[in-house]
Amino acid sequence: MGASGSKKELTAESHPHHLLQDFHDHHIAKKTPTPGFCCTCGAPPPAEKPPIDEFKTLIFALSNAPGCANLKGREAAQLVTEDNVHHLAFMVIERAAATERSEDRTTLATFLDAIDSLQPIPFAISKTSGLVMKAIDHLSEYATCSPTADDVKNRRTLANLGDFAGKLLAKLDHHAAAPFTERLPAMLEKACKDGRLLTVVPLVCNIMQHISSIGIGDDDVLGMLKEIVELPTIRLQLEFDIVRLFKQLDINIETLRTTGRVRSSLGG
Repeated sequence: MGASGSKKELTAESHPHHLLQDFHDHHIAKKTPTPGFCCTCGAPPPAEKPPIDEFKTLIFALSNAPGCANLKGREAAQLVTEDNVHHLAFMVIERAAATERSEDRTTLATFLDAIDSLQPIPFAISKTSGLVMKAIDHLSEYATCSPTADDVKNRRTLANLGDFAGKLLAKLDHHAAAPFTERLPAMLEKACKDGRLLTVVPLVCNIMQHISSIGIGDDDVLGMLKEIVELPTIRLQLEFDIVRLFKQLDINIETLRTTGRVRSSLGG
């Protein structure tokens, strides 16, 4: 969905909290489980109310006592289902976007991991990963609406979500994480074309610092980051973010292969 239409009341200058609430209204609030049917009359049973208040209590507890992530995850596992997990996931995403502490996002990832540890088929991390990437797309959409869209609050929120997405994806196996990580080169290409590298590069770097060690889509993304850092007009902040990532991953930039995708996206 474009930035016009039903979302036109929001602008690129909207506070990230409002953009996340808009994301909730379009992707969470309207999501309803497929009903079953009564075995006697064939009518659908009453929809089960999701335990929203209980979820809020759990997230609040994590904010005040991060050391209880595993305990609260085990409690949440008794409440969460594949039909209501999107409500919990949004609360987790909202918290991850707002906090400036990477340790808090680690706590949230541990909480979801504890939920999955008690499920016959884990789903909390994979479902939340998908919603995080959709939330990133949703906020990024508004970053292309206006020449002044690259404000500090939106960039910081997207960088926080990138950090959280990376922490979650690192907990998935290669097959489960690949559909999300394979989108990163396209995100960088679009950022080049839209002039939004200042917004997208930090979030991509934050994702890569967590997933590069498991070998998902490294070559293309790291090669593109090398091309970006070598641009003659690169902003100092972007150079700092990329160089810091390479140092964290202990990568010699000279050994990276480039494909010219950045130059092509910039029209070079």
